[in-house]
Amino acid sequence: MESAICDICNTNVFDVVRMERFTDFVIGDWYPVVTSLCRNCGHVFTNPRMTDIEWADFYNKQLRESYEVARGENNGLFEYEMDLITTTLGPGAGRRVLEVGCYTGYMLKRLSDAGWDVSGVEPNPLSAKRTQELFGFPVHVTTFEEFSASTKEQYDLIVMGSVLEHVNHPTQFLLNANSLLAQGGGLFVRVPDVEVLTLDTIADLFPLEHPNMYSATVLKTLFDKTGFSSKFLGNGSEFPRHLVGIGIKERAEAHPCTQSISSNYDKMSDLLGKYNRSVDQLRDSVAKALKSLYVPRRRKVAIYGAGNHTEFLLRYTDISKADIRFLVDTNPEKWNRTFLGLPVERPQRLMESSSEEVEVVVISSRAFQSEIYAKLKSLKKRGIDVIKLYETDANKL
Repeated sequence: MESAICDICNTNVFDVVRMERFTDFVIGDWYPVVTSLCRNCGHVFTNPRMTDIEWADFYNKQLRESYEVARGENNGLFEYEMDLITTTLGPGAGRRVLEVGCYTGYMLKRLSDAGWDVSGVEPNPLSAKRTQELFGFPVHVTTFEEFSASTKEQYDLIVMGSVLEHVNHPTQFLLNANSLLAQGGGLFVRVPDVEVLTLDTIADLFPLEHPNMYSATVLKTLFDKTGFSSKFLGNGSEFPRHLVGIGIKERAEAHPCTQSISSNYDKMSDLLGKYNRSVDQLRDSVAKALKSLYVPRRRKVAIYGAGNHTEFLLRYTDISKADIRFLVDTNPEKWNRTFLGLPVERPQRLMESSSEEVEVVVISSRAFQSEIYAKLKSLKKRGIDVIKLYETDANKL
């Protein structure tokens, strides 16, 4: 790992505001996650962080479920973003767009349908292959850093959805984007909004994979110092956790960030303190619900859900101390595969299990907890316990 300074104002004065331990369930490694708050501008970043080489190795070891439909398409996020792009920048009309981190291509499909000439950059070969299988769009299988250094192509729009928070050096990343855009070209960025710290599951809003987190103030400063004027900056009413910025390339050169940045320090310090307290309280509640799985003995467990919540469950709780037999999921594309090294079965598998094979089913969802429980409560008649982790369901958005 390497030490870091604030990429926004280039200062080295910060407070440590959160410490977490990231556990990789598959390979058995763990990593420290130390969240820092810049005293000068209020930017939130991790320090220390993994080097670019370590990141490449880390992502290569992760089991990414490239056959999953991107959640943004399922919940209407991409439709909202496409409308925002069209309203702000106009229709595609054959103009060229590059999506950085195109994953499985669903946003590219939206852009193509809106008249843009599309292509993507995606470092994960399985995801890139899925994009080509589903839609036939051209995808460069490499990192954006490598692509921008090797191409002479020019674009009219670059789209980065849920990308910039994964980047060690956002200033240089946006300068690379600037170099690929024609004068007057557009830049679309979506990141988690660090000022919207509502948490309703055991997830952590400051995971290892997010070395930089952004407020509206910080994102506007980043746009300004990398040659972009802000045309839109805000949150969608249906997606308040997402901060969206749309910029226009004004100039090719960068300029250094001055010390006169409007500081977000006091506000972020207060928000992060409240967040830490809420996380501790929620984690304590979930830990109590899970303790019976491994104390006084290891019980045989199935987990209902093979998605992000289960990934969080394995990272941030002691559920791995139990005897986890398999996962179940309603998505047929996941059946007979593995998720984080665990086999994924169809829900019917639970109905066929005896209490000798599975003693407990843990519902790994908050949004659909009651719905799943209604399907599983009959298992209790066969001596199989069903555990809910939360007192109430979460907002499904």
